[in-house]
Amino acid sequence: MSQQEAADSAMPSLDEVIAIAVEAGKLILKHRQHPHAREKGDHGDDTSPVTDADLASNRYITEHLKKLNPNIPIISEEIQSVDYDTRKHWRRFWVVDPLDGTKEFIKGSDEFTVNIALVDEMEPLLGVIYTPAKDLLYYAEKGQGSWKRDGEHAPARIYSEVPDLAKGLVVVESASHPSAELENYLKDLPVKERIYA
Repeated sequence: MSQQEAADSAMPSLDEVIAIAVEAGKLILKHRQHPHAREKGDHGDDTSPVTDADLASNRYITEHLKKLNPNIPIISEEIQSVDYDTRKHWRRFWVVDPLDGTKEFIKGSDEFTVNIALVDEMEPLLGVIYTPAKDLLYYAEKGQGSWKRDGEHAPARIYSEVPDLAKGLVVVESASHPSAELENYLKDLPVKERIYA
């Protein structure tokens, strides 16, 4: 059996991936309680910050994803990238950002997430976004819809709708990454609200 056939053979469950994201979030929150938790380094050539919490979350997630199926490769912000000539042949793989919003984490903001997705033939099969500081979870699985769970409340189905441009758009954007490109794109659109996260 080839590595790709082995990667395809066992489909991890959404519940297993949710559990991994939530536990990684708890680990991040533990790091946040220590006096030096928000000290930063960088990725070497990359100027984006990295903290001990990023690295601990990444270790936890990659270790547990490998337990689900060791044959599914992982692309993570905190793992040295595999060259494109290798990656382009991957049919199924994980995409992980173990602490998305590191700059916000460093500032002491609650606006950071744990992101995990399983991709097959360049289409998402499942995805989890967890905001540990708010105990807010978004998740989806192909063919099963998208859901939101806020703390201990029952999950609620998320329905998307085509925006009515006459009412204006709601734009969600990064508070830490202002973008001239975004400003240029939005300049001729009817924006009714901007949410900074």
